[in-house]
Amino acid sequence: MGVKVERYNVTASDPRLNFIRGPGKAALLHLPSTLSLAPRCYTRLQPESDLERVCTATTLRLLVGHCAATKRSVMISFDVSQNSIESFPSHVDYLRNGRSNVTIEFISVLISTDLDILPVIDAYLPALGSPYKVTFTIKAIRDDKAMALTLERSDGTLTLYYPSPEVPAFQLFGSDSSSFGPVHRLMCVLEEGQDKGAPECHYDGIKMVDRQAGGGLIRFPGLQKEAKALVADSARGKRVPGLEAAQVLIRGPLHCSVCAKGEEEGLRRCSGCGQVQYCGEKHQIEAWPLHKDLCKLNRKRKGA
Repeated sequence: MGVKVERYNVTASDPRLNFIRGPGKAALLHLPSTLSLAPRCYTRLQPESDLERVCTATTLRLLVGHCAATKRSVMISFDVSQNSIESFPSHVDYLRNGRSNVTIEFISVLISTDLDILPVIDAYLPALGSPYKVTFTIKAIRDDKAMALTLERSDGTLTLYYPSPEVPAFQLFGSDSSSFGPVHRLMCVLEEGQDKGAPECHYDGIKMVDRQAGGGLIRFPGLQKEAKALVADSARGKRVPGLEAAQVLIRGPLHCSVCAKGEEEGLRRCSGCGQVQYCGEKHQIEAWPLHKDLCKLNRKRKGA
């Protein structure tokens, strides 16, 4: 059975929705047990994973792979500066999981003006599959209206998310978006400034703890220096995107996760998980819609 493609219209009645600046404005659709895929990265999901799906925006150039026999999936985001073929042998090996005589399906999701990578891949796949009698199917989905998508862990269901009149703009927000997601993005952004070529970071692990600092994420040279500069900017009163990720990278002083005030001004820990700091109740309440899934996960870890 091939990858099932579903379509979902995001409406204001969705209980997972949080408006950032009031009804009708930009919104976050909060998805539990979900990894947020960063640009120029890939993630691999397997049946034993504690993640149920991966989400991302359709503004990226995306390729989805799924093997129904092994119930393994991969989602890859890339840009024109990357060699999109280089990592394919490892993706195919991962998807077939040592088995022969299986079918692997690849789907590219792109807007109408994007150059499709599938013709290049199609010419390359037979050489990869013939030693193991692997059959490949490929398909392109061109869609200018979908704003985001998810890929389910076990059955490879691909869901495209569309805006509606009451929700004209939105972003999918994974349960790890306040920790691993920004770290992923910051690693890419900072590495780009070091003329090291297009960076790639990826997630192969099963448990969410594998994605924490010290778990193999921080492997790009020079990041700590750049991250410290961001934290220093925040200390001077600047609003710094990716501040929490920078703090994770350098394991620096504690800050309010909303406004970046330091511990010298008095901080309070999240009473649920004890892992996140706030300058007061107001910012704790403001951050709760984005923190609640991670909070539950951290509480579960402490009780394990």
